[in-house]
Amino acid sequence: MDKREEILSCEVKRKLSGAARRKLIKEAIIEELPRLHILQENQKVKYESAINTLKRLSDTRWASRNHAVDAIVESLFAILETLEDINYGEKVFIQYLLKNLGLEATSWTTTMIDWVMNLKPKKS
Repeated sequence: MDKREEILSCEVKRKLSGAARRKLIKEAIIEELPRLHILQENQKVKYESAINTLKRLSDTRWASRNHAVDAIVESLFAILETLEDINYGEKVFIQYLLKNLGLEATSWTTTMIDWVMNLKPKKS
């Protein structure tokens, strides 16, 4: 379970004290800041208008859903470029890691390290 899932989990909310809950939320936000910065920079390059922020979908308000979809449509090219930048950065990191381990950066070793880095623990 990643930090975002933990924050949304009702069980975790009930079990954590206020300070622990704030710490968990702060860690999740800090974890996302570099990616958010890349998105904002790509939006500045692609669009002249104000930077759009991605919105959460609302389960109950259709107008909120419309705003969330509009934000994605208006920023689609910047979002795609951001995802490509993040993916490229991860590939560069994997190649750096392989070099420091003294391994050859073949497609197999790169794929295996990428797979290991993206493993998520099984939910119990």
